Amino acid sequence: MRPVRLAVSAAVVAAAGIALAACAPEPDPGATSPAPSAAPTTEAPRSPEPTASETPAPEPTGSAGALPADCASAYSPQMADRLREAFGQLNPEGGSYNTHFMGDLYDIVQPLPTLTCLWSPPGEVALMTDAILVAPDRADDIRAVLSANIPGCQDTGGDFVCVSESEQTQGAKRTEYHVLHGDLLLLSAGLNADFTLVQEAVADMIATIEG
Repeated sequence: MRPVRLAVSAAVVAAAGIALAACAPEPDPGATSPAPSAAPTTEAPRSPEPTASETPAPEPTGSAGALPADCASAYSPQMADRLREAFGQLNPEGGSYNTHFMGDLYDIVQPLPTLTCLWSPPGEVALMTDAILVAPDRADDIRAVLSANIPGCQDTGGDFVCVSESEQTQGAKRTEYHVLHGDLLLLSAGLNADFTLVQEAVADMIATIEG
């Protein structure tokens, strides 16, 4: 009896398969089979985009850019009044005075843009300053020449400063005060002039020219 029952079961299964096939819907002739999906790809890891540094670039210091058109524009009004009171005249006709006697320095600065300002009344007092725009490639040469001619030159607060005092004929006192400030060189010489006033006049000129 076991073989007969197996045969019946097989027949039933076959009949059920035929019925399911008959019930399946006919394919639509206008339909297209969906395209096989592309195999997933693994994207290569991307390096992070470079970001700007949060540290600001240092700003250049001590840049004069250009010299004033004339000496009247090279001082603040307050300093101009003090110098006028001390010396009387700015760039008097026929007036002259040397800010230095260094021939090797003259050879360097002679072709450079220069503004010369002389405060001097008729008499035995004077203050003369040469404001010079220094070419970047000559700054070291200027330092070397000043150091060779004036003992004790030193860096003070970013400026290269040289001071020289000497006695001249008939007891006249000559003071040289030279400052290299960035690309601005100020060569100053005072005749019987108050040294503090010379220093302050140079500092004022630097501030005024830099704006």
